[in-house]
Amino acid sequence: MCGIVGAWIKDGSVDVAQAVSRGVAALIHRGPDDHGTVKILPNNGDGSIVFGHRRLSIIDLSAAGHQPMLDGETGNWIVYNGEVFNFAELRVLLEAQGCRFRSDSDTEVLLQSYRVWGRDCIKRWRGMFAAAIWDASRQEIFLVRDRLGIKPLYYSYRDGRFLFASELRALVRVGLLEMRLNLAAVDSYLMFGSVQDPLTLIEGVMSLPAAHTAVVKREGIELREYWELPLTSDERDVNGGIERLAERLNEAVRLRLVSDVPLGVFLSGGIDSSALAMLMRRASPEQVKAFTIGFASRTFNEAEQATETAQRLGVEHYTIPLTDAEMLASCEAAVNALDQPSIDGVNTYHISRAVKRAGITVALSGLGGDEIFCGYRHFRTAPRMERFARWWNELPFLVRSAAASLLSYRRSDRNNKLRALLRDDYGFRYPYFLSRALFLPNQIAGLLEAEAIQSIDYGEWGKRLRQITERAQGLDPVNRISYLELKNYIANTLLRDADVMSMAHSLEVRVPFLDHLLLEEVMRLPGSVKLDSKLPKPLLVCSLPEKLPEGVVFGKKRGFTLPYAEWLPGRLGAEVEETFENPPAALKGVINEESVRQVWRGFQAGGCSWTRPWALFVLYRTVRRLFDFADNRTDVCEKAYSSIATVPPLDMEAAAIPVEG
Repeated sequence: MCGIVGAWIKDGSVDVAQAVSRGVAALIHRGPDDHGTVKILPNNGDGSIVFGHRRLSIIDLSAAGHQPMLDGETGNWIVYNGEVFNFAELRVLLEAQGCRFRSDSDTEVLLQSYRVWGRDCIKRWRGMFAAAIWDASRQEIFLVRDRLGIKPLYYSYRDGRFLFASELRALVRVGLLEMRLNLAAVDSYLMFGSVQDPLTLIEGVMSLPAAHTAVVKREGIELREYWELPLTSDERDVNGGIERLAERLNEAVRLRLVSDVPLGVFLSGGIDSSALAMLMRRASPEQVKAFTIGFASRTFNEAEQATETAQRLGVEHYTIPLTDAEMLASCEAAVNALDQPSIDGVNTYHISRAVKRAGITVALSGLGGDEIFCGYRHFRTAPRMERFARWWNELPFLVRSAAASLLSYRRSDRNNKLRALLRDDYGFRYPYFLSRALFLPNQIAGLLEAEAIQSIDYGEWGKRLRQITERAQGLDPVNRISYLELKNYIANTLLRDADVMSMAHSLEVRVPFLDHLLLEEVMRLPGSVKLDSKLPKPLLVCSLPEKLPEGVVFGKKRGFTLPYAEWLPGRLGAEVEETFENPPAALKGVINEESVRQVWRGFQAGGCSWTRPWALFVLYRTVRRLFDFADNRTDVCEKAYSSIATVPPLDMEAAAIPVEG
């Protein structure tokens, strides 16, 4: 796991090597083990190119895996972040075609696969990756991002200057951007609690969408999509599909156990992580270490159930205590670690730090299990809402308006969303989006200044949303929700948070449930086989080689949600108020400050969820840090990672839970 930075500057007015070196320095948390840069001169003298890299050694710990890496036969260079889990299989195929290797790293396999198979090589890569390759013969840069967007990749191309990096903060530190706030990104964040691809907070900087490549030439940049989820299901071969699903599950987990450093699994008391632990134990019994976060008195504390599950499965298990005081003390560092604002990422920060303390460098996560195996309540409610909306919209307008107005007498987040559904006033084709909405369109209109609203350009985001919703149209209602979850919530919130918050602690997180071949099998199965009135996640539970404990399968579903509802009125309250009274300069004229204070007062009076003021607090803090970063006021940014070195290692002997049987 690594961090990458690069630039192609067409004029000679910039010291490109120095600029990229600044970006590399900003990514030290992603790769503390090694770093390097290389300067490349195009044949036609068209400026200069510099690739930079930070390395977190996972596979082949030797210096032979150093990047940027050169293919001596072609003159091609690569910088790469991620893991391609089938690299050993690809290496055998390449050796059969005459390739010879000087290292055991997957990086060299990818570089030589590009030589042999060209751009089509990415169709053979199985894993999580963001890479840039300088093609010496074509005199172009080839960028690629994995199919689900597990690894991030940002870029900017303006006025003959092309930049790319693993994190937005690294692009900012390069120092060649014109720092202007992207109003569409702010709007998308307020709507969903995370900035939506391909937008970023900085105008002119884009996130390369998942499953896309970009070819950068002298004349410009060209994006192409190279993969898509199945958009039809096959009801003729359900039994065969379920059998293949079980094989893919085992294979996805087994491939992700390849590591030359200590490896573990996040184990909660739920179905997804318990299933992972079971499959890991069967694939490699001696390798499995399971970690659970323990809380003193939390409704989401799953340590007891996780301990019982670990003992039943026969895996080595550790409970890591996490106190309110510890989480509150590191709240500022957690928010600073965000690369873009998110209402959800701080949770992952705390879990990742705790597991890293235990000496683990790679951890498997059950992320994606709820979205593909239909674990959320809205897999049942959203299809009903779709049917209701179609029927309701056929009624006379006056009837619909009168019914919606009745909900105005009692203000709540739930009633606000229901009223938006009744009025068909939420801006999207499918009611699913209401389940993920943070602020509704009319609420956002009150939070933003009128001039800012008129200046929003929805071009790229609007185009991508239209494409996604149009493709979802042909899916059955259950598969449609999975598809929309994968394209929106998974890509823009969960995966982005998992990457940036785990890498803040130099921890690699692997997500077997998002293996693309596994997803293809799941999405080809009709939605009717994915829900059962008596059994949660029937596809996953019935595809496992053993039965899970009944307490896991039928236990109350819990989530790791920090107690902000308690913290915000108390110890965090003064900090929130101070932040709202001193908005960052970049938000002046964009956010209506009085409306923000009204949200805060509404929360204090019990009129809205904690998510609303917390989202605004995170937005203020992230915008201030990012734009301060651009001005080289780095002290606040460096605090994001200062806690890593000061946190003492975990006492593993004290945390260990005996394994029975």
